[in-house]
Amino acid sequence: MPKTSTLENVATLALLRFLGQEASYRDVARFLGISERQAATIIAYLLKRGLIEKSTYPGYYVFRFPSDKAREVISNIVAWFTKAFVSQVSVYLRSAPKEGVEG
Repeated sequence: MPKTSTLENVATLALLRFLGQEASYRDVARFLGISERQAATIIAYLLKRGLIEKSTYPGYYVFRFPSDKAREVISNIVAWFTKAFVSQVSVYLRSAPKEGVEG
């Protein structure tokens, strides 16, 4: 698997957060906890790759839904997180004290 850069990873995170929505530099900056200038770099990266497009509303960008392959990857990630979450809840429930049982 090829290495990904920090820019690619952060851009992917922003893409997933605003998927199917419109967002500005400020929105991306606030979400990621970075400056608007750094957010502009991320938006330029996504624009160049055709993953977002300029909105009809000035200063905003439309975050498109990804390709079939990207959706497959996202689906796999969501499935993994769901499985991990269910596993953690299961462990917690097994270890939690039982109500109404005297010890």
